[in-house]
Parts: sequence; C-alpha cells; structure tokens
Amino acid sequence: HVVLEENQASGSGGAIYLSTGDLEIRNSTFINNATVGAADASSGSGGAIYASNFAEVSRIFILNSTFAGNQTGDSVLFSSGRGGAIYVLDAEGSLLLNIFNSTFYQNRTGDSLYDSVGDGGAIYANTFDGSASVNIYHSTFSENATGLTWDGFPGDGQTIFLRYSSLNMAGTIMGNSTTANGAAGTDCDYFGTVSIRDGGYNYIEDMGECRKHFSRSNEGDPGLASTLSSNGGPTETIALTTNSPAVDKIPTGATAHAINLCGFDFADTDQRGEPRPGNARCDIGAYEIVDENHPFMLPATGFPKDQVT
Repeated sequence: HVVLEENQASGSGGAIYLSTGDLEIRNSTFINNATVGAADASSGSGGAIYASNFAEVSRIFILNSTFAGNQTGDSVLFSSGRGGAIYVLDAEGSLLLNIFNSTFYQNRTGDSLYDSVGDGGAIYANTFDGSASVNIYHSTFSENATGLTWDGFPGDGQTIFLRYSSLNMAGTIMGNSTTANGAAGTDCDYFGTVSIRDGGYNYIEDMGECRKHFSRSNEGDPGLASTLSSNGGPTETIALTTNSPAVDKIPTGATAHAINLCGFDFADTDQRGEPRPGNARCDIGAYEIVDENHPFMLPATGFPKDQVT
C-alpha cells in the first residue's frame, strides 16, 4: 500500500517508468502525477505509469488501486503525451496489463499548439510488432479527458485508446468522459486492427468506435456519484447512486474469459474490501453497495493474476 503523489517526469512516466520486467500494484493511490512538456519536443506519455517491452514478456498487475488527477503535459510544437494515467507500449514481445477492482478518475492528456494531441485520457495501449493486451474487470472509470489541439480538436478515447492492441473487459463502468473544454467524450476508440472481447456486464456511457464490439454490454449513464470520496478501505472510490442501473446486475458465479465476476476469487470483495455480493447479485464496477442485512458471503479463494491471457 503506497501513495505516489505529485511526481513529475521530463520524459515519460510521471511516477513510474518500466522498461522491462513485471510490476504489481495493490491497494495503492496514484494522484496528480504528470509528465512535463517541452517547447521543442512532444510531452512524455503515461502521466502516472509508462511501460514498454522489447522482445520479452511483461505483466503489470493492478488491484484495489486508484488513479486520480494524473496528466501528460502540454506541448507547443508536437503532440501532447498519450495515456493520462497509463501508457503501455509493446514491441516484439508480449505485454499484459491486468486491472481489477480499481478506479480511474479525472486523468487526462495535455493540450497541444500543434495539430495533434494525445489520445487515451486514462489508458493508451500501443502495439508495435508485439502483442499488448489490456484486461479490465470490476473497475470504474469516470471523468477522464483528452486535451485539445490549437484549433479545438480533442484527442480520441477519453477513457481508453487502443492502437493495434487487444482489450478484454467485463463488469466495468466507463462514464462521464469529456474533452478538455467540457464537451462529452467517447469512452473507447482505436486505430488499426484490434481485438476486443466483451465479457458482458459492462456499463459504458459512450462506447465510441468500440460500440460494435460491445454487443453484450449496456450503453448509457451508469449513475455514479459526482466525486471521488473516502468510502472506506485504503483507497478512495466512486460510489454508485442507489438508483444506478449498475446495481445488482451480475449473478453469483457469473464468469467472463474464465474469470469469476461475483462471489469468488478476486470478486469476493470490492475495491474497499467490502463483500461481494452485497445483496442477491453483484454490482458492476469497483464499488459494491452492501446490504448489511444480507447474510450471503463466500470465502476468498485467492486471486488468479496469471489466469488472464
């Protein structure tokens, strides 16, 4: 459990720069970290974390953690950096980014006086002759944004942007995404050939270019609380409103991509450590509304961090 706050990098990776090997993050907070732009260069990517992989296998594992207010810097002559919170680049290897029970809030890419601006307000996954795979389960993304070019055009994928990469996602909320000028944004965009596997039980406010791949999930307002708060547990989270359409949507024992989504393995608690299910069914996202009168609670059976491929 660590807090990495207000770190800056003149290159990429405001808090962490990973060039090889594995990284495991649990019960931690990354807040207000940034890359800093320069007048004669593009801003570095990955406001909190930058990870690149060359001819190796790397795994990044994130559990019960919060990324808030991280940002790539502005740029004058070139593009601002990509991936407001996390940027992953896979070249001639295999890079796996696993995110479970985590929250991404108000991360953004910087503005640019050039005609190109950074994509991926929260996450940017880039593959160059390799295989970058992003797996997201039971997580909540809210109010992530991309910056603007000199003439007011925003970057793409205010929540996540994929470039020749793959995404597996289930039980996750994406919503309230914006451009830097406050206009509504899209939650998922991509470039090139991508693989997107919809495990279902997602609630996405605007699916963007990824819409045709999310046939098993819901699109619309997920009904999130208006801000990140201390709701118990070691990290701040975003609560669900009581009338949220994400409440009680996942049946006990439901699975996606061989990952349990309700009541077993990592899905026996939410990000705070509160039991799942909190009622007859599990909620979508990182936060579970718990009915204290509901006695149903299953024992933990361990976390399958190497199970996702």
